[in-house]
Amino acid sequence: MTLFSFFLFVSQVESFLKLRLYEMLSAGSDLLSLSQMQNAEAMLQLQTDKSVEAMLNTVQKVNASLNDPVLRHLHTIRHNPRYIYLVFKVLLATTQKLILVLRIPDMSIV
Repeated sequence: MTLFSFFLFVSQVESFLKLRLYEMLSAGSDLLSLSQMQNAEAMLQLQTDKSVEAMLNTVQKVNASLNDPVLRHLHTIRHNPRYIYLVFKVLLATTQKLILVLRIPDMSIV
């Protein structure tokens, strides 16, 4: 399984849980969704809205941590050695700009 397919899988699980929670909270007035759930596995039928909401919160936390910029940088560094050089160039340019800003005397107008 590639990282992209894992991201896609987590997004699909999150979407499914959101939809399922919406269906559960809509007071079960939709006969089509009720008939579809009768054909589902017992594990899905026995879930409460609180348990689905807890699963959704967990999946959202996983999704947020997967989209963390630090994790993205580490993954890119691992799979593209030239990326380190690009990050180094950006950091060097930023450092040089910071040094120039710190050297400018306070030019506040009185």
